[in-house]
Amino acid sequence: DTIAAPSFTWTSDLDTGMWHAGTDQIGFTTAGVNRMTISSTGISVVGAIEASGNITSTSDARLKENVVTIDSALNKVEQMRGVYFNKIDDETKTRNVGVIAQEMEEVLPEAVHTRENGIKSVAYGNIVGVLIEAIKELKQEIETLKGSLR
Repeated sequence: DTIAAPSFTWTSDLDTGMWHAGTDQIGFTTAGVNRMTISSTGISVVGAIEASGNITSTSDARLKENVVTIDSALNKVEQMRGVYFNKIDDETKTRNVGVIAQEMEEVLPEAVHTRENGIKSVAYGNIVGVLIEAIKELKQEIETLKGSLR
């Protein structure tokens, strides 16, 4: 099976359907383009994901060990760079906002994933813990400064 010729299609649309993407993989295609692949390791999607509900990540304390509060969080945030950018393959040149994975990898490697093909992605939700602790550090600095002014 190929992306251009999916195994399961609709009579009126032969470029849309499902196909065997590889060992333990199912691919979904529209207009002859692979849009989603489901494998034993996860789901890969090409394009935007829109949800009418929340997208959550399991975070139950009962599933965690070696829990340590993030230290020097403000220092980590100071090393991060937020950027505006356009995606090279986006013909509409929509302005996006985010970070650069290679830069984030130097500061917070736990938030960066590298695919088999070398392309890097950022788990933006994994940055939240650092931001929370950085705000706490800033609050402590403010309280200390307020105390010295009294």
